[in-house]
Amino acid sequence: MTDASETVIDGLTNFVQFMQDINFGKAGGVQYQAVKSAIDEEMAPTDVCVLAFSTVVLDQNTRPSGFVVIVQDRLIVAWKRGAFRKTLVRVVIPFASITSVQRVVGEGALRAANLMRIDGASTVTVALPTGPKDVFGLVAGALKRT
Repeated sequence: MTDASETVIDGLTNFVQFMQDINFGKAGGVQYQAVKSAIDEEMAPTDVCVLAFSTVVLDQNTRPSGFVVIVQDRLIVAWKRGAFRKTLVRVVIPFASITSVQRVVGEGALRAANLMRIDGASTVTVALPTGPKDVFGLVAGALKRT
């Protein structure tokens, strides 16, 4: 297992610079620590982290905090599932397998959320920050890298 901390920090820094808000870096650092082992297991020493940020994952009718890492050829999303016995969950989607990236409309409390669904080798839906920045465009663009 690689300690990917420095690599992930590069991705967090890229996200903070885009958002122009250091709070995204602070929140991302805390969330990365919570799922670090799941992320680090998927990282290789040669990986280059394009973006990294904390998120909320739509998982089996729950909304746990999670962490997104986009490296040069794949997307990694990790979160903890369960109310009491929390288990780490990790989804890895290679860019080559991605069939769609779409904005979806949430229901109920998530109606105003900026949600992104990524379909590929697996499917995952994550919440993106709302506001004046086009975070959806930034992430979708990062997922199209080859």
